[in-house]
Amino acid sequence: MSLKAPLLLKVSLLIISSVCLTQAGATVLYKKVDKDGNVTFTDKPSDDAEAVTVQTNKNVIAGPRTHSGDAPPSNANQTSEIKIQYDNFAINSPNNDERIRSLDGSMNVVVDISPQIRPEHSIRLHIDGARVGQDQKIPYFNLLGMDYGSHELTAVIIHDQTKNVIQTSKPVTFYLSGN
Repeated sequence: MSLKAPLLLKVSLLIISSVCLTQAGATVLYKKVDKDGNVTFTDKPSDDAEAVTVQTNKNVIAGPRTHSGDAPPSNANQTSEIKIQYDNFAINSPNNDERIRSLDGSMNVVVDISPQIRPEHSIRLHIDGARVGQDQKIPYFNLLGMDYGSHELTAVIIHDQTKNVIQTSKPVTFYLSGN
């Protein structure tokens, strides 16, 4: 009996530690499918949403490579920060010149970033030169109530503390229509 207790304790600790390690690189998103079959991902839970665990340490979507000309001009206030450039940082969806049909003005934006976003950085979206939504750590955005027409979309990586721009994506132009 005394031999079983230490073995049971070791097995329990092994299970607990493996669960904790599995959760370390994960983010929970909530997936909703509306009556028209449109899929929306958000970080806000709701009764009609399904929880989806995204492995953020493996969550990279293939997309176009950025070029050195896509980086923002350097800022004199960044001298105390190490200048980080991501190998990939581009808007994966919508595509440039894409027409998007949305009856309610909602759409999804997917940003391609690799390597994985650093803990001190966040992604920010700009539409037609104006900041939209909140800065976030995951590269999936759900935009609601968009005006119909042509829009220019840009993604920006910012430093959470200093708010300095680290990198800017190449702009994407898309057209949103209701029919």
